[in-house]
Amino acid sequence: MCEEFHGTINGPDDEDFHPEEASKSLRQALEAGIQCDDKVLIQVLLKHDNFQRQKIAAAYEGQYDRILVDDVEEVLGGFFLDCILALLQPAHLYSTKMLHYAISLG
Repeated sequence: MCEEFHGTINGPDDEDFHPEEASKSLRQALEAGIQCDDKVLIQVLLKHDNFQRQKIAAAYEGQYDRILVDDVEEVLGGFFLDCILALLQPAHLYSTKMLHYAISLG
C-alpha cells in the first residue's frame, strides 16, 4: 500500500477535527440567506463522517443557540436540501428511514 494515498475522513479521534470551527464555517455560509455558499456546506459536511457531523451540529447549537437543521431548512430547497438533511441525520435514523421506505415499496 502506498503511503501517499489516504482517505479524507479520519474519524472522531482525528486531531484535526474541530467541531467549533466547522460549525462557525457553516454559520457563516448560512447567514448569507438565499446567497448561501453551497460549496462551504459541501466541503464541511463531506469532510466529516456521520459521528463528526453530529458533534458539529451539537457545537453549532451550543455556539449559536440555534439548531443547524432548522437553519439549513430556512435557506436551502429542493434536492440539495434533501441531501444535506440526509447527511445531518444520525446514521441509525437514516438507515431506519431507508429501510421503512424500501419495505413500503414492496
